[in-house]
Amino acid sequence: MNNSGLQWTKVSGTAVGTVTLKDSEAILKRVVFPATATGTIDIYDSASGTSATTFKLVNDTVDFPTVVDLGIQLRNGLTYVTSGTTNALIIYN
Repeated sequence: MNNSGLQWTKVSGTAVGTVTLKDSEAILKRVVFPATATGTIDIYDSASGTSATTFKLVNDTVDFPTVVDLGIQLRNGLTYVTSGTTNALIIYN
């Protein structure tokens, strides 16, 4: 897997929020959940976080970290919406 040009962002906190990471094509490489948080992250193939292809990642691990390798091509952007006590690392390019 070619990992050149990767970017990352840390997602943490208890507030519900919408964040656009890219407003153009992106590849969602992986999401890393530590062992200490719960919550959900809705990922949108969109620059706005509404009315687009979406999927939900649920962090329900308590005892060990989890790495979710995805490699998903997003055509319209990369936006996430959090709820609950979310703690994750989103890796994309």
